[in-house]
Amino acid sequence: MKNLFYILLTLILVSSQIYTQPNRGKNHRNMDKIAQLEKIKLMEILELDEETSVKFFVRLKDHRLKMRENMVQLDLLIDEMRKIIDEDSFEKGDNSFKKFNDNFISLENNGIKIRLDFIKSIGDLLSPSQISKFLVFEKAFRSEMQDLLMKPRGGRGMR
Repeated sequence: MKNLFYILLTLILVSSQIYTQPNRGKNHRNMDKIAQLEKIKLMEILELDEETSVKFFVRLKDHRLKMRENMVQLDLLIDEMRKIIDEDSFEKGDNSFKKFNDNFISLENNGIKIRLDFIKSIGDLLSPSQISKFLVFEKAFRSEMQDLLMKPRGGRGMR
């Protein structure tokens, strides 16, 4: 409990420093708040000690960075193909589609591999029950955040 208090205190101090930095948009601050909330909830649910918590969150951050890089690659590939399709700059028998499809499948598989490698990599930090709790929490947290973001604000949303 004492460790949790120190971690929360540290998060509060760090967050106060983050918010005093100039030129940070409101959206970025909201994302920071969501990330902090997620960390706090994860520490509670997984009952992580300080050392394990640091190691886990470093791996999680690295995993998310790799996933983001893979998504950027995927987005670039899709944008490239969209441009070719929009410009109608392909022939009926063009090999571009096959190459695009193969590259797309490769990037999708890479994303799955990154995810599976991460789940396997936390096996030395977390017990099987903690990993299960993490997976369930992550899915529920993301779903909850999506619902909040899609929810109309103040009754002025789309109906």
